[in-house]
Amino acid sequence: MSECSWVALVEDKETGFKSVKSFRYGSFSSESSAKCALQESIGSIYKVLEVSTNPYKYKNK
Repeated sequence: MSECSWVALVEDKETGFKSVKSFRYGSFSSESSAKCALQESIGSIYKVLEVSTNPYKYKNK
């Protein structure tokens, strides 16, 4: 499977602090598939709010 860079806006469930995480995932995958895969990999501490292949989408968040 071909991979590409994705970015995600995640929220710490305890503090509500939002941050941006970058990760590698399938280049032809849907956003919902990438979001689910990232949520599984980071566990229950964070909530994945959004994902995108656009590295600048969350630049000002």
